[in-house]
Amino acid sequence: MAQATLIRLTHGVSVRDDAGMTDVAPALYHGTVREDLDEVTPATEHRRGVTFFETDADYAYATPNLGDAWHYAWKAWHTWGTGIPRVYRVEPVGDVEVDPQKDARGNLRGNLADDVRSRDGFTVVEEMPFPEEHGDPEEWR
Repeated sequence: MAQATLIRLTHGVSVRDDAGMTDVAPALYHGTVREDLDEVTPATEHRRGVTFFETDADYAYATPNLGDAWHYAWKAWHTWGTGIPRVYRVEPVGDVEVDPQKDARGNLRGNLADDVRSRDGFTVVEEMPFPEEHGDPEEWR
């Protein structure tokens, strides 16, 4: 099994990954139906379980693509059937790694490209506005 690539994402500081150095860490987003989040932690810490079967409860997840984060928010809404889909912009608390698209047996896990995960979790920076094309957020409750 290939070893995961660790990436240190720190706002305003260079980031090193397999492709080289970049000057600014990318924005990261987390899609959910939970409201008033201050942090995104691994499910093993908050004991709420994992929303999606293919995720690992030892990690918290984020994506650099805002559209993908909304996809995960809708997926959470369809899974739980309650709450308003929400996306939060987050910053990592510690190291993150590329979220592998295949499990140890080579099966696709169902996550999208460029997703990341962290055992340390993420701090919420802000909630993103609800997309106008999806109507009134209150209609999603």
